[in-house]
Amino acid sequence: MASTPLDSKDVHVVAFTEESEHDGSDADIYVTLLDATEVPIACPSKRKTTADEMKAAVMTKLQLPASSKDLWSIWVASQSLQLECLSHHKPLKMVRDWTELLRDYTELREPMEDPIIYLRKASLVHVGVEQEQTDEGVITMFFRELTYNVVYSLYPMDYDMAVQMAAIHLQLVAGNEAKKHDIDLIEGCLMPHHLKTLKNTLTRGWHRAILKARADGHLGALAPFALMQKYLALGRQCAIYGTTFFFGQVEQPDVAHRLWERPDMHVRVGISFDGVHIIDEDTNKTLLSLPYHNFTYNVYMDDDTGATCFFMEYDDLDEDGEAIRERVSVWSKQAELMDYLVTQYLPIVEQWQELVNERAKVQGLTIKTLKRGQGRHAKGHHKSDVSSVRKKSFFTFRRHRDEPGGARPVTAQPSLANAPASTHEASALHALADLDLSLAKEPSSTATASTETPVTLL
Repeated sequence: MASTPLDSKDVHVVAFTEESEHDGSDADIYVTLLDATEVPIACPSKRKTTADEMKAAVMTKLQLPASSKDLWSIWVASQSLQLECLSHHKPLKMVRDWTELLRDYTELREPMEDPIIYLRKASLVHVGVEQEQTDEGVITMFFRELTYNVVYSLYPMDYDMAVQMAAIHLQLVAGNEAKKHDIDLIEGCLMPHHLKTLKNTLTRGWHRAILKARADGHLGALAPFALMQKYLALGRQCAIYGTTFFFGQVEQPDVAHRLWERPDMHVRVGISFDGVHIIDEDTNKTLLSLPYHNFTYNVYMDDDTGATCFFMEYDDLDEDGEAIRERVSVWSKQAELMDYLVTQYLPIVEQWQELVNERAKVQGLTIKTLKRGQGRHAKGHHKSDVSSVRKKSFFTFRRHRDEPGGARPVTAQPSLANAPASTHEASALHALADLDLSLAKEPSSTATASTETPVTLL
């Protein structure tokens, strides 16, 4: 699927005129899916239509079972901000106020982005819940979301796994008559950006590998629904499946005889059913994966700059095999969101502990130590007291390439007209829209939930 710049003409929300507000007629909007399908629905309450009403309308159009309601959320998104709506929120009011939201919750100097409304999985839906689903429409929605995350490198699959998954897409779309030239025409067959190395491009033969994997896997004997299930089964082997991503920076390792301080490393922090994962944004390599029982965590604020940091402490071995206590600090405006989502996952993981243990054995989650650099730790910032920080109701952080000190994401983001905003862009967890969470707590041997105080915003 080609990527074209998001154009102001590409309006996904039909504007409400004064006439349409009062004549009692239905005003249509389009809710986008992750495969860029646009679902037209009517808004019974015009601008006051709630996310719950929109979700119900889309589910009816897609013939999704009512029992799957809790699996989905309405999201409002543009290139730099995506917000998951609570059931009572009014997405059209959020669209109207989008410029203000961009100004408040992004670092855009001139917030000019046009939002869209779309449907995708709720942030806390995990693999255990997914595996209980049998409806073909629900499985198809899961399939669409996984395809997006694989193709656009949000899930950094290795080469062989990516080839197998692309082969399934080729069979699903082109069938038994699939040819080499079909690969370039199918979005699910595109080589993920992080695999586009010189070696893979020139010597490994992406097209040839896909055709071979399709033949070796005997995919021609499988029905379309079985192919989608096989695709999902492969994707769920990955520890970061179902991950919500945040963006931040960590200190780079020490280098001997270096006279100047190394710049911080840009990372994605993925929080999923299986734990917390830190991924190098430049190389898409996983630097650290920690199951929930392996670390303690907290959030603190730098007293001088006001910058917030999400940190984890875990046991590791030094070069001599001696036990040491390591800490990794992720500096990010999204630190509170990371803390909140980890806290939300703890009771879920406890409830599904048997599945968590089974997945950990298969995946072999490993600790890859991030050594302290010569940045904030060396300056003593790690000694700052934990401060009570009010959680933002709507939040994002995504610097643009042309901004000073900005992030340098290697993930090529497609146009929102063709593929909705990725989970890589900062997502405001739905519950945060109604919570003011106090994070003034000390690290402990076991993670504890934050205090929750309801707030009404929309």
